[in-house]
Amino acid sequence: MAHVGDVVLPGDEIAVADSPDDKSSIVIGPGLRQNLETVVATKPGVLRFREPAVYWVDCHQKRVRPAIHSFFAPGPIRYLERIGQ
Repeated sequence: MAHVGDVVLPGDEIAVADSPDDKSSIVIGPGLRQNLETVVATKPGVLRFREPAVYWVDCHQKRVRPAIHSFFAPGPIRYLERIGQ
């Protein structure tokens, strides 16, 4: 079980404290998912917490946006043309 401040990996179970009172509910933020009675990490990173009851995984994730001509076209003929053979 991971606690606040621990590094978590996808699939790790998270120890979530019960809500202090009935009026507030626990909020599961990005990188976490509720699976029946447990909360599981879906992204790698550091487990964070903010009052009153907000949990999330702090991770650095960037999207890959390929530029034009950055990848070879599928197939051996195109690959050979690209490398100049």
